[in-house]
Amino acid sequence: MEVGKNGFHGKHISKIQEEEKISKLATIRRDIRDPLFKGKFIYTMGIYLASLAGGWIIGIKGPAFMDLQQLVGVGTSKGAAFFTAAGVGGVVGSLVGGALYDRFNQYLVLFVSMLLYGVTCALIPLCREYWLMVLVFLLHEMSTGAVRSGSNVEIVNVWGAGASKPYMQGLHFSFSLGAAISPLSLEPFLSTIPSRLDETVMNTTYPRTSEINTIVSTQPTNPESKIFYGFLIAAVIGCLSSLVFLAKYFTTKISRGSSHQVNVSEVGIMMETKDGDRMKIQDVSTDDEKHDEEVAKNITRRPIPKCVIVGAVGLFFALYFFLDEVEDTTPSFMATFVVEQFKQDKKFGTRVTAAFFASYCAGRGVGMLIIGFITHVQLFSICSVSLILGHVCLFLSGWFLWEWGLWVGVIVIGLAISVIFPASLTWTEKELTHLSGKLVGSVYIALYAGGLGNPQVIGATMEMYSPLWYNYVLLTEAVCFAFVFVILVIYVKKVIHKYKLPTETK
Repeated sequence: MEVGKNGFHGKHISKIQEEEKISKLATIRRDIRDPLFKGKFIYTMGIYLASLAGGWIIGIKGPAFMDLQQLVGVGTSKGAAFFTAAGVGGVVGSLVGGALYDRFNQYLVLFVSMLLYGVTCALIPLCREYWLMVLVFLLHEMSTGAVRSGSNVEIVNVWGAGASKPYMQGLHFSFSLGAAISPLSLEPFLSTIPSRLDETVMNTTYPRTSEINTIVSTQPTNPESKIFYGFLIAAVIGCLSSLVFLAKYFTTKISRGSSHQVNVSEVGIMMETKDGDRMKIQDVSTDDEKHDEEVAKNITRRPIPKCVIVGAVGLFFALYFFLDEVEDTTPSFMATFVVEQFKQDKKFGTRVTAAFFASYCAGRGVGMLIIGFITHVQLFSICSVSLILGHVCLFLSGWFLWEWGLWVGVIVIGLAISVIFPASLTWTEKELTHLSGKLVGSVYIALYAGGLGNPQVIGATMEMYSPLWYNYVLLTEAVCFAFVFVILVIYVKKVIHKYKLPTETK
Protein backbone atom coordinates (compact mmCIF):
# COMPACT_ATOMS: atom_id res chain seq x y z
CA MET A 1 0.00 0.00 0.00
CA GLU A 2 2.88 2.33 0.88
CA VAL A 3 4.54 1.54 -2.44
CA GLY A 4 1.33 2.38 -4.23
CA LYS A 5 1.12 5.68 -2.44
CA ASN A 6 4.72 6.48 -3.33
CA GLY A 7 4.11 5.45 -6.93
CA PHE A 8 1.03 7.65 -7.13
CA HIS A 9 2.95 10.50 -5.50
CA GLY A 10 5.80 10.11 -7.99
CA LYS A 11 3.42 10.14 -10.95
CA HIS A 12 1.73 13.23 -9.52
CA ILE A 13 5.08 15.04 -9.23
CA SER A 14 6.04 14.03 -12.78
CA LYS A 15 2.71 15.36 -14.05
CA ILE A 16 3.27 18.67 -12.27
CA GLN A 17 6.79 18.95 -13.69
CA GLU A 18 5.49 18.22 -17.18
CA GLU A 19 2.82 20.89 -16.81
CA GLU A 20 5.47 23.38 -15.65
CA LYS A 21 7.60 22.65 -18.75
CA ILE A 22 4.59 23.16 -21.01
CA SER A 23 3.78 26.40 -19.18
CA LYS A 24 7.34 27.68 -19.64
CA LEU A 25 7.30 26.84 -23.34
CA ALA A 26 3.99 28.63 -23.70
CA THR A 27 5.44 31.65 -21.92
CA ILE A 28 8.44 31.69 -24.27
CA ARG A 29 6.18 31.48 -27.34
CA ARG A 30 4.03 34.30 -25.96
CA ASP A 31 7.08 36.47 -25.27
CA ILE A 32 8.46 35.94 -28.78
CA ARG A 33 5.18 37.19 -30.29
CA ASP A 34 4.86 40.05 -27.81
CA PRO A 35 5.99 43.38 -29.37
CA LEU A 36 6.89 44.72 -25.92
CA PHE A 37 9.23 41.81 -25.31
CA LYS A 38 10.75 42.18 -28.78
CA GLY A 39 11.43 45.86 -28.12
CA LYS A 40 13.10 45.14 -24.80
CA PHE A 41 15.15 42.32 -26.29
CA ILE A 42 16.37 44.41 -29.24
CA TYR A 43 17.34 47.30 -26.95
CA THR A 44 19.16 44.88 -24.65
CA MET A 45 21.15 43.60 -27.64
CA GLY A 46 22.04 47.21 -28.40
CA ILE A 47 23.29 47.72 -24.84
CA TYR A 48 25.33 44.53 -25.24
CA LEU A 49 26.88 45.96 -28.42
CA ALA A 50 27.94 49.11 -26.56
CA SER A 51 29.33 46.96 -23.77
CA LEU A 52 31.27 44.85 -26.29
CA ALA A 53 32.73 48.05 -27.75
CA GLY A 54 33.78 49.19 -24.27
CA GLY A 55 35.48 45.84 -23.64
CA TRP A 56 37.16 46.04 -27.06
CA ILE A 57 38.74 49.37 -26.14
CA ILE A 58 39.83 48.13 -22.71
CA GLY A 59 41.40 44.99 -24.17
CA ILE A 60 43.94 46.77 -26.38
CA LYS A 61 45.48 49.05 -23.75
CA GLY A 62 47.57 46.44 -21.95
CA PRO A 63 49.15 44.92 -25.09
CA ALA A 64 49.71 48.44 -26.50
CA PHE A 65 51.34 49.74 -23.31
CA MET A 66 54.94 49.22 -24.44
CA ASP A 67 54.28 50.82 -27.81
CA LEU A 68 52.65 53.80 -26.10
CA GLN A 69 55.78 54.17 -23.97
CA GLN A 70 57.83 54.06 -27.16
CA LEU A 71 55.75 56.82 -28.77
CA VAL A 72 56.51 59.31 -25.99
CA GLY A 73 59.92 57.95 -24.92
CA VAL A 74 59.30 56.92 -21.29
CA GLY A 75 59.78 53.79 -19.21
CA THR A 76 57.43 51.56 -17.26
CA SER A 77 57.39 53.76 -14.15
CA LYS A 78 56.44 56.97 -15.97
CA GLY A 79 54.20 55.08 -18.40
CA ALA A 80 52.17 53.81 -15.44
CA ALA A 81 50.86 57.36 -15.14
CA PHE A 82 48.66 56.59 -18.17
CA PHE A 83 46.64 54.16 -16.07
CA THR A 84 46.71 56.43 -13.02
CA ALA A 85 45.29 59.27 -15.13
CA ALA A 86 42.65 56.85 -16.42
CA GLY A 87 41.75 56.05 -12.81
CA VAL A 88 41.35 59.74 -11.96
CA GLY A 89 39.25 60.28 -15.05
CA GLY A 90 37.14 57.26 -14.16
CA VAL A 91 36.42 58.60 -10.67
CA VAL A 92 35.36 62.01 -11.98
CA GLY A 93 33.47 60.51 -14.91
CA SER A 94 31.55 58.07 -12.72
CA LEU A 95 30.56 60.83 -10.29
CA VAL A 96 29.46 63.27 -12.99
CA GLY A 97 28.10 60.63 -15.39
CA GLY A 98 25.89 59.00 -12.77
CA ALA A 99 24.41 62.38 -11.83
CA LEU A 100 23.83 63.34 -15.48
CA TYR A 101 22.15 59.99 -16.15
CA ASP A 102 19.65 60.57 -13.33
CA ARG A 103 19.06 64.26 -14.14
CA PHE A 104 18.80 64.44 -17.95
CA ASN A 105 17.47 62.20 -20.72
CA GLN A 106 19.38 58.98 -20.15
CA TYR A 107 19.53 57.99 -23.82
CA LEU A 108 21.18 61.24 -24.92
CA VAL A 109 23.61 61.06 -22.00
CA LEU A 110 24.57 57.49 -22.92
CA PHE A 111 24.93 58.42 -26.60
CA VAL A 112 27.28 61.35 -25.93
CA SER A 113 29.28 59.35 -23.38
CA MET A 114 29.88 56.41 -25.73
CA LEU A 115 30.63 58.67 -28.71
CA LEU A 116 33.29 60.61 -26.79
CA TYR A 117 34.76 57.34 -25.53
CA GLY A 118 35.28 56.20 -29.11
CA VAL A 119 36.67 59.54 -30.35
CA THR A 120 39.19 59.88 -27.51
CA CYS A 121 40.30 56.28 -28.10
CA ALA A 122 41.44 57.26 -31.60
CA LEU A 123 43.37 60.23 -30.18
CA ILE A 124 45.55 58.19 -27.77
CA PRO A 125 48.14 56.84 -30.27
CA LEU A 126 48.35 60.25 -32.00
CA CYS A 127 49.98 61.80 -28.93
CA ARG A 128 53.75 62.35 -29.14
CA GLU A 129 54.16 64.30 -25.91
CA TYR A 130 54.09 62.56 -22.55
CA TRP A 131 51.86 65.13 -20.81
CA LEU A 132 49.42 65.12 -23.71
CA MET A 133 49.00 61.34 -23.63
CA VAL A 134 48.38 61.46 -19.87
CA LEU A 135 45.73 64.14 -20.44
CA VAL A 136 44.02 62.17 -23.21
CA PHE A 137 43.92 59.04 -21.02
CA LEU A 138 42.24 61.12 -18.30
CA LEU A 139 39.64 62.57 -20.69
CA HIS A 140 39.14 59.17 -22.30
CA GLU A 141 38.09 57.44 -19.08
CA MET A 142 36.18 60.50 -17.89
CA SER A 143 33.95 60.30 -20.96
CA THR A 144 32.84 56.74 -20.26
CA GLY A 145 31.50 57.34 -16.74
CA ALA A 146 27.85 57.70 -17.78
CA VAL A 147 27.70 54.72 -20.14
CA ARG A 148 29.43 52.33 -17.73
CA SER A 149 27.16 53.10 -14.81
CA GLY A 150 24.06 53.78 -16.92
CA SER A 151 24.15 50.54 -18.92
CA ASN A 152 23.93 48.51 -15.71
CA VAL A 153 20.95 50.54 -14.55
CA GLU A 154 19.28 50.23 -17.97
CA ILE A 155 19.36 46.44 -17.73
CA VAL A 156 17.60 46.55 -14.37
CA ASN A 157 15.09 49.15 -15.60
CA VAL A 158 14.25 47.15 -18.73
CA TRP A 159 13.80 43.73 -17.11
CA GLY A 160 13.06 44.48 -13.47
CA ALA A 161 15.03 43.55 -10.37
CA GLY A 162 13.81 39.95 -10.25
CA ALA A 163 14.46 39.01 -13.88
CA SER A 164 17.61 41.04 -14.55
CA LYS A 165 20.24 38.66 -13.13
CA PRO A 166 20.94 36.63 -16.31
CA TYR A 167 20.75 39.77 -18.45
CA MET A 168 23.22 41.51 -16.14
CA GLN A 169 25.62 38.59 -16.57
CA GLY A 170 25.03 38.86 -20.33
CA LEU A 171 25.96 42.54 -20.26
CA HIS A 172 29.31 41.82 -18.66
CA PHE A 173 29.82 38.75 -20.85
CA SER A 174 29.60 40.97 -23.93
CA PHE A 175 32.17 43.31 -22.36
CA SER A 176 34.59 40.44 -21.77
CA LEU A 177 33.96 39.09 -25.28
CA GLY A 178 35.12 42.38 -26.77
CA ALA A 179 38.16 42.42 -24.48
CA ALA A 180 39.05 38.85 -25.54
CA ILE A 181 38.97 39.59 -29.27
CA SER A 182 40.60 43.02 -29.38
CA PRO A 183 44.19 42.06 -28.41
CA LEU A 184 44.34 39.81 -31.47
CA SER A 185 43.17 42.69 -33.67
CA LEU A 186 46.03 44.81 -32.32
CA GLU A 187 48.78 42.20 -32.72
CA PRO A 188 49.59 42.89 -36.43
CA PHE A 189 50.20 46.58 -35.66
CA LEU A 190 52.66 46.19 -32.76
CA SER A 191 56.22 47.35 -33.33
CA THR A 192 59.18 44.98 -33.21
CA ILE A 193 61.26 47.28 -31.00
CA PRO A 194 62.32 45.50 -27.76
CA SER A 195 60.35 46.42 -24.70
CA ARG A 196 63.19 48.39 -23.12
CA LEU A 197 64.93 49.62 -26.28
CA ASP A 198 67.93 47.39 -25.68
CA GLU A 199 67.69 47.95 -21.92
CA THR A 200 68.90 51.57 -22.09
CA VAL A 201 66.29 53.98 -23.35
CA MET A 202 63.05 52.95 -21.68
CA ASN A 203 64.41 52.69 -18.14
CA THR A 204 66.19 56.04 -18.11
CA THR A 205 64.74 59.42 -17.18
CA TYR A 206 65.99 62.09 -19.56
CA PRO A 207 65.89 65.76 -18.53
CA ARG A 208 66.29 67.08 -22.09
CA THR A 209 64.83 66.02 -25.43
CA SER A 210 68.22 66.23 -27.10
CA GLU A 211 69.55 63.45 -24.87
CA ILE A 212 66.64 61.20 -25.84
CA ASN A 213 67.31 61.77 -29.52
CA THR A 214 71.02 61.06 -29.05
CA ILE A 215 70.47 57.73 -27.35
CA VAL A 216 67.59 56.62 -29.56
CA SER A 217 69.71 57.28 -32.61
CA THR A 218 72.18 54.62 -31.43
CA GLN A 219 69.47 51.96 -31.39
CA PRO A 220 68.93 49.57 -34.30
CA THR A 221 66.48 50.82 -36.92
CA ASN A 222 63.04 49.24 -36.41
CA PRO A 223 59.66 49.77 -38.05
CA GLU A 224 57.55 52.44 -36.36
CA SER A 225 54.58 51.44 -34.27
CA LYS A 226 51.34 51.19 -36.23
CA ILE A 227 49.04 50.75 -33.24
CA PHE A 228 47.00 53.73 -34.45
CA TYR A 229 45.16 51.37 -36.78
CA GLY A 230 44.31 49.03 -33.92
CA PHE A 231 43.00 51.95 -31.86
CA LEU A 232 41.10 53.27 -34.90
CA ILE A 233 39.26 49.96 -35.28
CA ALA A 234 38.26 50.12 -31.61
CA ALA A 235 37.22 53.77 -31.96
CA VAL A 236 34.97 53.07 -34.97
CA ILE A 237 33.24 50.22 -33.12
CA GLY A 238 32.73 52.47 -30.10
CA CYS A 239 31.28 55.35 -32.15
CA LEU A 240 28.95 53.05 -34.09
CA SER A 241 27.66 51.45 -30.89
CA SER A 242 26.73 54.90 -29.54
CA LEU A 243 24.06 55.11 -32.25
CA VAL A 244 22.05 52.49 -30.33
CA PHE A 245 21.20 55.06 -27.66
CA LEU A 246 20.49 57.80 -30.22
CA ALA A 247 18.07 55.47 -32.01
CA LYS A 248 16.42 54.61 -28.68
CA TYR A 249 16.01 58.31 -27.93
CA PHE A 250 14.19 58.99 -31.21
CA THR A 251 12.03 55.85 -31.10
CA THR A 252 10.97 56.66 -27.53
CA LYS A 253 10.19 60.24 -28.52
CA ILE A 254 8.14 59.10 -31.52
CA SER A 255 6.24 56.45 -29.54
CA ARG A 256 5.18 59.06 -26.97
CA GLY A 257 3.55 61.14 -29.67
CA SER A 258 1.89 58.27 -31.53
CA SER A 259 -1.67 57.02 -31.11
CA HIS A 260 -0.48 53.85 -29.42
CA GLN A 261 1.32 54.36 -26.13
CA VAL A 262 2.48 51.71 -23.72
CA ASN A 263 3.27 52.44 -20.09
CA VAL A 264 4.63 50.06 -17.51
CA SER A 265 3.30 50.54 -13.98
CA GLU A 266 3.68 48.72 -10.72
CA VAL A 267 0.36 46.91 -11.19
CA GLY A 268 0.82 45.74 -14.76
CA ILE A 269 1.04 46.99 -18.34
CA MET A 270 -1.49 49.54 -19.59
CA MET A 271 -2.18 50.16 -23.30
CA GLU A 272 -3.84 53.28 -24.64
CA THR A 273 -6.01 52.61 -27.71
CA LYS A 274 -6.99 54.94 -30.54
CA ASP A 275 -10.27 55.73 -28.82
CA GLY A 276 -8.45 56.85 -25.70
CA ASP A 277 -9.60 53.85 -23.67
CA ARG A 278 -7.07 52.16 -21.39
CA MET A 279 -7.05 48.42 -21.00
CA LYS A 280 -4.88 46.33 -18.71
CA ILE A 281 -2.72 43.63 -20.16
CA GLN A 282 -1.73 40.70 -17.99
CA ASP A 283 1.53 41.38 -16.18
CA VAL A 284 4.32 39.46 -17.88
CA SER A 285 6.31 39.10 -14.67
CA THR A 286 6.41 35.69 -13.01
CA ASP A 287 5.43 35.15 -9.40
CA ASP A 288 9.11 34.72 -8.43
CA GLU A 289 10.02 38.01 -10.12
CA LYS A 290 7.18 39.82 -8.36
CA HIS A 291 8.27 38.33 -5.05
CA ASP A 292 11.90 39.37 -5.60
CA GLU A 293 10.87 42.90 -6.56
CA GLU A 294 8.58 43.17 -3.54
CA VAL A 295 11.35 41.91 -1.29
CA ALA A 296 13.72 44.52 -2.75
CA LYS A 297 11.17 47.24 -2.07
CA ASN A 298 10.66 46.05 1.50
CA ILE A 299 14.40 46.06 2.10
CA THR A 300 14.65 49.75 1.25
CA ARG A 301 11.76 50.57 3.59
CA ARG A 302 13.16 48.78 6.62
CA PRO A 303 14.34 51.17 9.38
CA ILE A 304 18.01 50.23 9.22
CA PRO A 305 20.16 52.63 11.29
CA LYS A 306 22.42 54.93 9.31
CA CYS A 307 25.54 53.66 11.06
CA VAL A 308 24.71 50.11 9.92
CA ILE A 309 24.18 51.28 6.34
CA VAL A 310 27.44 53.25 6.40
CA GLY A 311 29.30 50.17 7.62
CA ALA A 312 27.82 48.00 4.88
CA VAL A 313 28.52 50.58 2.18
CA GLY A 314 32.09 50.96 3.44
CA LEU A 315 32.68 47.21 3.24
CA PHE A 316 31.11 46.95 -0.21
CA PHE A 317 33.29 49.84 -1.40
CA ALA A 318 36.38 48.17 0.06
CA LEU A 319 35.40 45.01 -1.81
CA TYR A 320 35.09 46.98 -5.07
CA PHE A 321 38.38 48.77 -4.33
CA PHE A 322 40.43 45.58 -4.06
CA LEU A 323 38.47 44.02 -6.91
CA ASP A 324 39.64 46.75 -9.27
CA GLU A 325 43.17 46.58 -7.86
CA VAL A 326 43.33 43.01 -9.17
CA GLU A 327 40.91 43.06 -12.12
CA ASP A 328 42.11 46.23 -13.85
CA THR A 329 45.86 46.04 -13.18
CA THR A 330 46.27 42.35 -14.07
CA PRO A 331 45.73 42.78 -17.85
CA SER A 332 47.24 46.30 -17.94
CA PHE A 333 50.76 45.11 -17.06
CA MET A 334 50.46 41.46 -18.12
CA ALA A 335 52.12 41.84 -21.54
CA THR A 336 54.93 43.91 -20.01
CA PHE A 337 55.50 41.28 -17.31
CA VAL A 338 55.60 38.44 -19.85
CA VAL A 339 58.01 40.24 -22.18
CA GLU A 340 60.41 41.34 -19.44
CA GLN A 341 60.33 38.30 -17.14
CA PHE A 342 60.05 35.51 -19.72
CA LYS A 343 62.12 37.35 -22.40
CA GLN A 344 59.42 36.86 -25.01
CA ASP A 345 58.33 39.21 -27.81
CA LYS A 346 55.31 41.50 -27.73
CA LYS A 347 53.15 39.18 -29.79
CA PHE A 348 53.58 36.44 -27.19
CA GLY A 349 52.60 38.91 -24.46
CA THR A 350 49.56 39.94 -26.49
CA ARG A 351 48.46 36.31 -26.83
CA VAL A 352 48.78 35.76 -23.09
CA THR A 353 46.64 38.84 -22.50
CA ALA A 354 44.12 37.52 -25.04
CA ALA A 355 44.07 34.19 -23.15
CA PHE A 356 43.28 36.08 -19.94
CA PHE A 357 40.35 37.87 -21.54
CA ALA A 358 39.19 34.68 -23.28
CA SER A 359 38.96 32.87 -19.94
CA TYR A 360 37.39 36.01 -18.50
CA CYS A 361 34.77 35.82 -21.25
CA ALA A 362 34.22 32.09 -20.74
CA GLY A 363 33.78 32.63 -17.01
CA ARG A 364 31.06 35.18 -17.56
CA GLY A 365 29.37 32.86 -20.03
CA VAL A 366 29.30 30.14 -17.37
CA GLY A 367 28.14 32.74 -14.84
CA MET A 368 25.06 33.43 -16.96
CA LEU A 369 24.11 29.75 -16.59
CA ILE A 370 24.89 29.13 -12.91
CA ILE A 371 23.92 32.45 -11.32
CA GLY A 372 20.38 31.23 -10.69
CA PHE A 373 21.47 27.99 -8.97
CA ILE A 374 23.99 29.13 -6.34
CA THR A 375 24.03 31.91 -3.77
CA HIS A 376 26.21 35.00 -3.92
CA VAL A 377 28.24 33.77 -0.95
CA GLN A 378 28.96 30.42 -2.59
CA LEU A 379 29.95 32.10 -5.85
CA PHE A 380 32.25 34.62 -4.17
CA SER A 381 33.86 31.91 -2.03
CA ILE A 382 34.75 29.82 -5.09
CA CYS A 383 36.06 32.87 -6.93
CA SER A 384 38.14 34.17 -4.00
CA VAL A 385 39.94 30.86 -3.44
CA SER A 386 40.52 30.38 -7.18
CA LEU A 387 41.84 33.93 -7.51
CA ILE A 388 44.46 33.39 -4.82
CA LEU A 389 45.48 30.00 -6.25
CA GLY A 390 45.78 31.52 -9.74
CA HIS A 391 48.09 34.29 -8.52
CA VAL A 392 50.19 31.79 -6.56
CA CYS A 393 50.57 29.76 -9.77
CA LEU A 394 51.49 32.91 -11.73
CA PHE A 395 54.06 33.88 -9.08
CA LEU A 396 55.72 30.45 -9.09
CA SER A 397 55.72 30.42 -12.89
CA GLY A 398 57.47 33.78 -13.00
CA TRP A 399 60.01 32.68 -10.40
CA PHE A 400 60.87 29.36 -12.09
CA LEU A 401 60.07 30.54 -15.64
CA TRP A 402 57.41 27.89 -16.25
CA GLU A 403 55.59 28.86 -19.44
CA TRP A 404 52.93 26.19 -18.90
CA GLY A 405 52.30 27.60 -15.42
CA LEU A 406 51.99 31.08 -16.91
CA TRP A 407 49.12 29.93 -19.13
CA VAL A 408 47.43 28.01 -16.30
CA GLY A 409 47.71 30.90 -13.86
CA VAL A 410 46.40 33.46 -16.34
CA ILE A 411 43.40 31.30 -17.28
CA VAL A 412 42.51 30.54 -13.65
CA ILE A 413 42.71 34.24 -12.72
CA GLY A 414 40.51 35.19 -15.67
CA LEU A 415 37.90 32.59 -14.75
CA ALA A 416 37.94 33.50 -11.06
CA ILE A 417 37.57 37.24 -11.45
CA SER A 418 35.11 37.22 -14.34
CA VAL A 419 31.76 36.95 -12.54
CA ILE A 420 32.58 38.88 -9.38
CA PHE A 421 31.59 42.38 -10.49
CA PRO A 422 28.17 41.64 -12.08
CA ALA A 423 27.31 39.33 -9.18
CA SER A 424 28.40 42.00 -6.68
CA LEU A 425 25.96 44.49 -8.24
CA THR A 426 22.98 42.16 -7.77
CA TRP A 427 24.26 41.33 -4.26
CA THR A 428 24.42 45.04 -3.43
CA GLU A 429 20.85 45.49 -4.64
CA LYS A 430 19.66 42.48 -2.70
CA GLU A 431 21.23 43.49 0.61
CA LEU A 432 21.06 47.30 0.46
CA THR A 433 18.98 49.16 -2.10
CA HIS A 434 17.89 49.48 -5.73
CA LEU A 435 20.49 50.38 -8.33
CA SER A 436 20.41 53.94 -9.69
CA GLY A 437 22.72 56.03 -11.83
CA LYS A 438 24.24 57.72 -8.80
CA LEU A 439 24.65 54.46 -6.89
CA VAL A 440 26.34 52.61 -9.75
CA GLY A 441 28.41 55.74 -10.39
CA SER A 442 29.56 55.56 -6.76
CA VAL A 443 30.44 51.89 -7.26
CA TYR A 444 32.62 52.82 -10.22
CA ILE A 445 34.26 55.53 -8.11
CA ALA A 446 35.32 52.83 -5.66
CA LEU A 447 36.52 50.71 -8.58
CA TYR A 448 38.52 53.47 -10.20
CA ALA A 449 39.94 54.54 -6.83
CA GLY A 450 41.52 51.11 -6.66
CA GLY A 451 43.35 51.87 -9.88
CA LEU A 452 44.80 55.22 -8.82
CA GLY A 453 47.90 54.13 -6.93
CA ASN A 454 48.29 50.57 -8.14
CA PRO A 455 49.83 51.36 -11.55
CA GLN A 456 52.42 53.64 -9.98
CA VAL A 457 53.39 51.04 -7.38
CA ILE A 458 53.66 48.18 -9.87
CA GLY A 459 55.34 50.29 -12.56
CA ALA A 460 57.98 51.68 -10.20
CA THR A 461 58.77 48.37 -8.48
CA MET A 462 58.94 46.45 -11.77
CA GLU A 463 61.40 48.99 -13.15
CA MET A 464 63.51 49.50 -10.01
CA TYR A 465 63.65 45.92 -8.70
CA SER A 466 62.17 43.10 -10.74
CA PRO A 467 59.18 42.25 -12.97
CA LEU A 468 58.21 39.76 -10.25
CA TRP A 469 56.85 42.67 -8.22
CA TYR A 470 53.88 42.45 -10.55
CA ASN A 471 53.14 39.12 -8.82
CA TYR A 472 53.96 40.29 -5.30
CA VAL A 473 51.54 43.23 -5.41
CA LEU A 474 48.65 41.43 -7.11
CA LEU A 475 48.88 38.35 -4.87
CA THR A 476 48.76 40.57 -1.79
CA GLU A 477 45.71 42.38 -3.13
CA ALA A 478 43.96 39.11 -3.96
CA VAL A 479 44.39 38.04 -0.34
CA CYS A 480 43.05 41.43 0.84
CA PHE A 481 40.00 41.01 -1.40
CA ALA A 482 39.25 37.59 0.11
CA PHE A 483 39.70 39.00 3.63
CA VAL A 484 37.25 41.87 3.01
CA PHE A 485 34.76 39.41 1.50
CA VAL A 486 34.83 37.24 4.64
CA ILE A 487 34.24 40.29 6.86
CA LEU A 488 31.40 41.45 4.60
CA VAL A 489 29.65 38.08 4.73
CA ILE A 490 29.82 38.07 8.54
CA TYR A 491 28.55 41.65 8.68
CA VAL A 492 25.61 40.94 6.38
CA LYS A 493 24.54 37.81 8.24
CA LYS A 494 25.08 39.10 11.78
CA VAL A 495 24.06 42.75 11.40
CA ILE A 496 22.10 43.52 8.21
CA HIS A 497 19.80 40.51 8.48
CA LYS A 498 18.65 41.60 11.94
CA TYR A 499 16.67 44.38 10.32
CA LYS A 500 14.98 42.23 7.69
CA LEU A 501 11.89 40.10 7.71
CA PRO A 502 12.43 36.34 7.80
CA THR A 503 11.34 36.05 4.15
CA GLU A 504 13.92 38.63 3.10
CA THR A 505 16.87 36.70 4.46
CA LYS A 506 16.13 33.54 2.53
